[in-house]
Amino acid sequence: MSPEPSLSVLPFRLDVVNACLWCGTQAVTLMPKDFAVLHYLVAHPGRLVTKEEFLHAVWPDTRVNEGVLKVCMRRIRQALRDNPTAPRFIETLHRRGYRFIAAVQSSKTAPTPSTQHPAPTLVGWEAELEYLQMKYQLFQQVTLARDLPEKRLRRGDVATIVDRHPASGGEPGYSIEIFNTVGETVAVTVVPESFLQELTADEIMHVRSLAEAI
Repeated sequence: MSPEPSLSVLPFRLDVVNACLWCGTQAVTLMPKDFAVLHYLVAHPGRLVTKEEFLHAVWPDTRVNEGVLKVCMRRIRQALRDNPTAPRFIETLHRRGYRFIAAVQSSKTAPTPSTQHPAPTLVGWEAELEYLQMKYQLFQQVTLARDLPEKRLRRGDVATIVDRHPASGGEPGYSIEIFNTVGETVAVTVVPESFLQELTADEIMHVRSLAEAI
């Protein structure tokens, strides 16, 4: 059976042919394996996809452990802004696997029934304009401009923007996630824009131990 040209999960659309995820007219960055995992899950909506099935489908010729799948799933949830404790898209079935619970529509088939409330539609133009005017974009990598001792983070640590909070009479804010060198989450926190800096071409990333004192 030939793949569908696109699969829609409002407000997102999977361009299967070009392996791209879109939110409206904005491309959402996904690593190739992350897209493959999401595509497989969306292509089998409403049913359990076991961890073993994922590993066989996405990594057929490579020996990987379940930790790799967990890292992929975490990045996918970040891209979809899906809360694992109150999911709108991906439900975790403890120790078994995952299930896609939102309504899916392909270019050739009718929408599948949703087992959850549908995802909210795109924000209005005024709210969207606020997001476009913010300095940093969703999933952009940045560095901390100051220490965050309560999170064991230092100035210069690299973080990823996972959500944005337009200013309402004050400074814009960002939800950031910090990973260790093996892709595990070290911290998730909200900081004002002034706490962040852009990465520049004349900088080199370095590794430090979390055990070091701040």
